[in-house]
Amino acid sequence: MESEFPIIKAFISYAWSSDSHEAWVLDLASRLTADGVTVILDKWDLKVGHDANAFMEQMVTDQSVTKVLMICDKVYKEKADGRMGGVGKETTILTADIYDRTEQDKYAALLTEYDNNGKGFVPAFYGGRQYIDFADDRRIEESYQELLRWIYGKPKFVRPKLGRAPSFITQPDALVTSTTSKFKAAEYAIHKNERQAAGYIVDFGEAMVAEFRSLRAVRSDTEPFDEVVLKSAEAMRPAL
Repeated sequence: MESEFPIIKAFISYAWSSDSHEAWVLDLASRLTADGVTVILDKWDLKVGHDANAFMEQMVTDQSVTKVLMICDKVYKEKADGRMGGVGKETTILTADIYDRTEQDKYAALLTEYDNNGKGFVPAFYGGRQYIDFADDRRIEESYQELLRWIYGKPKFVRPKLGRAPSFITQPDALVTSTTSKFKAAEYAIHKNERQAAGYIVDFGEAMVAEFRSLRAVRSDTEPFDEVVLKSAEAMRPAL
């Protein structure tokens, strides 16, 4: 069965902080690949003799690369903010593209480390944008699913379909029944088998009779009686 999703290419930007950090990045890239994402990673795609700067720039300018994941730890932030090494050159290119583009769904910071004050190490150029928190071991799986949903454009919380305005808004002249509250009180008492249920039913019945009397058709010298009857019946509809 053919997938409903197009092929998605994602570039991973990270710093060679430590062997364990590189292993974490490789694990993430491998898992994303298993979940259908074409991951562009220097360890897989930057070969001997390739121009590293050209490779990085291509990841930004290549329109087929629709997602860029920035793996943020202390070393990545320091190199990005100080424009040092490969990360510094890389983030110089990323910064310009982030600020130039109007849509904000290509780049995501993946936080993997906090400072001593519990604040995430995120590059200054990323500003106050939302990030995905992988630093908290208790929510790694939740964070991964959030990342995958972002990559595929399938958020967990979706705005419901817009409905129509209620009739009492669109038809301001229509009368709203006054029996609703008494009906709900009677219904609740019946379901709860309360002794006062009979009294609530009587209250509802009396309110219903009063409602119909107030809405009965009255002859008018300025309007045909059949139209008056139709309007009266329409006004009674909410109470039925």
